[in-house]
Amino acid sequence: MSDDDRPDSIPASLLDLAARYGVVPDFWGYDGTHKWVSPQTLSAVLGALGVDASSPERVDVSLQNAEDDPWRRMLPPVVVVREGAGAQVAAHVTDGAAIEPWIELDDEVGGGVRTVVLADVYVPPRTVDGRTVGRATIDVPADLPLGWHTLAATSEDQTARCTLVVVPARLSLQADLDKRRAWGFMAQLYSVRSTRSWGLGDLADLREIAWMSAQRCGADFLLINPLHAAEPVLPLTPSPYLPSTRRFVSPLYLRPEEILETAYLPVAERSLVEWQAEVARPLSTETGPIDRDAVWAAKRVALEVIYTAPRSATRQAQFAAFREGEGAGLEDFALWCALAEHFEGAPWPAEADDRGSDLVRTLRVTLADRVTFHCWLQWVLDDQLAAAQRAAVDGGMRMGIMHDLAVGVHPEGADAWAMRD
Repeated sequence: MSDDDRPDSIPASLLDLAARYGVVPDFWGYDGTHKWVSPQTLSAVLGALGVDASSPERVDVSLQNAEDDPWRRMLPPVVVVREGAGAQVAAHVTDGAAIEPWIELDDEVGGGVRTVVLADVYVPPRTVDGRTVGRATIDVPADLPLGWHTLAATSEDQTARCTLVVVPARLSLQADLDKRRAWGFMAQLYSVRSTRSWGLGDLADLREIAWMSAQRCGADFLLINPLHAAEPVLPLTPSPYLPSTRRFVSPLYLRPEEILETAYLPVAERSLVEWQAEVARPLSTETGPIDRDAVWAAKRVALEVIYTAPRSATRQAQFAAFREGEGAGLEDFALWCALAEHFEGAPWPAEADDRGSDLVRTLRVTLADRVTFHCWLQWVLDDQLAAAQRAAVDGGMRMGIMHDLAVGVHPEGADAWAMRD
């Protein structure tokens, strides 16, 4: 956007600082007019990023730091290059000191080490924090394979490393999407309820909607609301746009009867599941706001029963493989869910906020069965999501099911807890 209409109230130095940290100061409103945010908003956003813009003097200091920060470290935090393009990377060392760079290749492409050379590029040295720093330019070759590699360099007995990501030059398009325009429907899944729903549209409903959209209407995709997981205890946050996590799915969308082990429950346990369904199904015909809490209260009881059902050797192996494949991310999310249950209704002790603390390590063992339960929920969710996507493709969709992505996560949720660093 042009800054010809920039208000005089926004200093040019503040705009420069915002640009250096990727903060956009203007936007187009719903009415088609060009709008600028206030200088107070820019200062607040920069402050949230750890950049002091509280006064004109602090803005000048922060601008100088933005200039100097790259010179304070040998290598940047990360380098991203396109496949076949190569790149030149600035490296900073004591002026006149030698530097030896190399690349450690991703193990998934065979591993190994590639030597790299320095480009003949002169940049005048700079004095930073009382030290004269020179810049060397590393030539990243254009023939690196796709992957997550490591760029490393040594100078004066100091070694630095940074992640070097080689990405595709272009993502491939599926099923002639570059030749024929695609179209589809958008639905808020929770609101699309059937006679078999438990008061809220679920993944079995999604499977039916997707197949019918493709078969009867020729739709290429079905776009739905975020399916991100909320907290596992009541009351649930009543919005899909403020989730506990963006990495895992809400079990609120499960159809309990569709879980394979439900069919093999003893009569008494099966009756418990049916009783919960009878409580929840009438909610599907109510015209008021969807009662997520009532739906989850019923489904949670049913899912606890189904979880205890024995799994065949094949199913147990599939669950174990899923859990191993998802790795630490799933384990930490499931642990957070177990902790939320454990501390339900009470403030968490400060030590519980640190997933590496002695308390959390102890509870990881003590609550192991609850951790497994929440891992199991994600496994059966994955199964039902895959079934919905298969139905979409089998029905003729070229793309299938897409879901929206929340902009952020709850500040006290699973992702904020597990990824605090």
